[in-house]
Amino acid sequence: MAKFSSKEIFQKLTDIEERYNLFSYEVNGIKVWEVMRFEVFRTAITSAGLQGQPHNIFSQNVKAHVRLFRYLKILYWSFSKNPFMGNYTKEILVFDSPRKVLINGQFQDRFTNDLLESFNETNYEVLERHFLGQHLGTNKKNRKYLDIFKLYEMIFERKYNTILHHSVDFLDKAEEAIKEEIGIGMNLKEICCKKIRTFMIYFTLYDKLFRKRRPKKIYLLVSYSNHPLIAAAKANNIQVIELQHGVISRYNPAYTFPYSKQKLEYFPDLLYVFGQYWKASADYPIPLSNIKVTGYPFLGSQMEELKGTPKKKYQILFLSQGTIGHELSVYAHQLAKILPDYEIVYKLHPGEYGRWQNYDYLVKAKELKNFSLIEEDNDPLHILLAESEFQVGVSSFAIFEGLAYNCKTILMDLSGIEHMEFLLDNQLVMLASNSTELADRIENFQAKVMNKSFFFQNIIDNE
Repeated sequence: MAKFSSKEIFQKLTDIEERYNLFSYEVNGIKVWEVMRFEVFRTAITSAGLQGQPHNIFSQNVKAHVRLFRYLKILYWSFSKNPFMGNYTKEILVFDSPRKVLINGQFQDRFTNDLLESFNETNYEVLERHFLGQHLGTNKKNRKYLDIFKLYEMIFERKYNTILHHSVDFLDKAEEAIKEEIGIGMNLKEICCKKIRTFMIYFTLYDKLFRKRRPKKIYLLVSYSNHPLIAAAKANNIQVIELQHGVISRYNPAYTFPYSKQKLEYFPDLLYVFGQYWKASADYPIPLSNIKVTGYPFLGSQMEELKGTPKKKYQILFLSQGTIGHELSVYAHQLAKILPDYEIVYKLHPGEYGRWQNYDYLVKAKELKNFSLIEEDNDPLHILLAESEFQVGVSSFAIFEGLAYNCKTILMDLSGIEHMEFLLDNQLVMLASNSTELADRIENFQAKVMNKSFFFQNIIDNE
């Protein structure tokens, strides 16, 4: 059993970063703690055994011919959809999510699709990363791929491999404190040097791209994995706007900076959030006036389309996540045996599709008559939410979407539950620590009704 919870680890790490003034240090002009912070926090939690790997990774541990095919695709896309090709400018650049959902026969990014429809098509360009070796977006002229960036990194990485470990000696005390106070051994210098190298490579490329395209605005998701992009944009006086893509909480190291007294260099200028709740859900490093409530149009359109969908009584939808999927699958298997009259539907996160066979209890559960596994996107999430009477999960953003669909919600007390404190404190959901408690919560469910418009501005509460 872990010595500390993920919430306690977060609090201890924020104390350590404040004590040693880590945000103030620069190496090669780069604010290194900003760049490495999210990975340090995530590594600490996984090293403590509290969470697993969130997503599948583009593994190198594959057969030579498969790896060769991947590299050939990168090479092909680097030239066929090269964002540097052509002499033109764009007022807006949009970096969308590489993970798309299938809507009406087309793969779309649910977070940027409505935004793109509001733009003049000649004024913007979408820049897309691959998702596990695939590009799922529409093949329009104003959509380019970023594979050339990866190709450049593969070829020229050694050129930037000049960061010496002694240049980051200031991390020694923080590393010792993490070991002493949390009981986790981490090589902060190695993390730091790797992040600096990556930053330098990608900053060079983004700076060149922005100088050529000369945009006035950039829209992106997941700012915490786009530090060099944001740095290059700000160096070229381009406004950076982040679109909310998931759960934001007071314990999320991507958005909460409780002790930071100085402006962060690599945080977006503006943050667009789904509802008023999210505006106050974290200790943001930007003024509240820079956080704009814009709604979540995708959810609204899906709810309108699925209006009138009858709830399937006794259907329980499990919402898995790579971080806690192994533990959650155990509870799902046990619950299916405890409640044989209920239909258990286990929805994998897309980041688990290629590895669910590693969940022993999920393999066993598939043999049960009242258990079904959703291992691909043929059954869209929102249909499952609309038709399910109950939903069970931990901290997935889909929990909030399910509440909008009036799902009776039980959360399992696993790592990440701290992100759902508001729901628990306001009795909008119930909590269970084991499968027996979970069965009891389902058969004796009691919770208050969610104010939908508080979380999602464009959703009407009586829907």
